[in-house]
Amino acid sequence: MPFAAGNSARPPLRTPTIIDTSINGYLVHRMTDVTNRGPDAAPRLSRVDGLTRREFVLSGGALAAAALVPSPSRAAASRRDYRLVSSAARLSLVGAGRPPTALWCFNGQVPGPEIRVRLGQSLGIAVDNRLDGDTTVHWHGLRIANAMDGVPGLTQPPIAAGASFAYEFTPPDAGTFWYHPHVRSSEQQGRGLHGVLIVDEPSPIAVDRELVWVLDD
Repeated sequence: MPFAAGNSARPPLRTPTIIDTSINGYLVHRMTDVTNRGPDAAPRLSRVDGLTRREFVLSGGALAAAALVPSPSRAAASRRDYRLVSSAARLSLVGAGRPPTALWCFNGQVPGPEIRVRLGQSLGIAVDNRLDGDTTVHWHGLRIANAMDGVPGLTQPPIAAGASFAYEFTPPDAGTFWYHPHVRSSEQQGRGLHGVLIVDEPSPIAVDRELVWVLDD
């Protein structure tokens, strides 16, 4: 209720409202008792968990700065690491009792291992080349920096036989993508060097069942 400074009347007292808020493990206790003080009352410092308001505001800067430094658990949750080994192998593709097929594959399987990350997480993928010739890995459909795009002679030198290369990027889009070499692509992909990369939405989509299919003809 508005009133003039010279008015002898005082507004009726209200019961203070107390708000407790937890911030990063600190309990912030705030009491909204300003309306119970007259306009001529001397200013006073209220206490917040043993701190004055001024001390609390100053300490807030330190808390904000601390929040910007990732803890080990938070840093681990924000990145996923994989290793892909490209090599020759002989695998049975048509069932038991049939001769195995000579293939080139990632981690001894065709298709290669599923790489999965949540939108906002960074990826670290180390690629070891155990083939007899050069290779790379291209992340098909992902909008990432050229240096990580895996196109030999254009965005990176090819990964020589016996060498390794570390890809690091954060996918900007959710969706289903795939990875494959960009060195003699038709041959290396055709022999089995390909796999799926899935970037999940921040909030999981409710589905009855999820199946990942990789079709190659």
